[in-house]
Amino acid sequence: DAKTFDKNDVQLISQQNWFGKYQPVAAPVKQPEPAPVAETRLNVVLRGIAFGARPGAVIEEGGKQQVYLQGERLGSHNAVIEEINRDHVMLCYQGKIERLSLVEEERSTVAVTNKKAISDEVKQAVAEPAVSAPVEIPTAVRQALAKDPQKIFNYIQLTPVRK
Repeated sequence: DAKTFDKNDVQLISQQNWFGKYQPVAAPVKQPEPAPVAETRLNVVLRGIAFGARPGAVIEEGGKQQVYLQGERLGSHNAVIEEINRDHVMLCYQGKIERLSLVEEERSTVAVTNKKAISDEVKQAVAEPAVSAPVEIPTAVRQALAKDPQKIFNYIQLTPVRK
């Protein structure tokens, strides 16, 4: 029994949006270039940056160095770490974004512990560290650091190198 379709049935079928309603693609809106961020005038110095699952910044305030994570507030200032990058940290201070750059001497200093001549290969390895696989941190250590990030200094030691 083949059923015949009348004109209304065919028209009804053709009006259905079987694959969804057509949505025209909107032209992309050009975002304005971000304004250059001013260097902070706070009395703090960025001494180092540590990358990993939770990057940290070693910032010196009043002669004392401390590790800060993203979202943490600097001790003596009302500034918050907004973003940690390879050579600078973005701070939010009094509602404005400011840049704290790595001190030039810290950028160019490479610690050399052996006074003997070092091969070019080792020099390159020190100057440009190779990307290595992440190290698994024991659960107890992770929990201790989650409760008190300052305990990182129980596991690492920072030694400034002066020329």
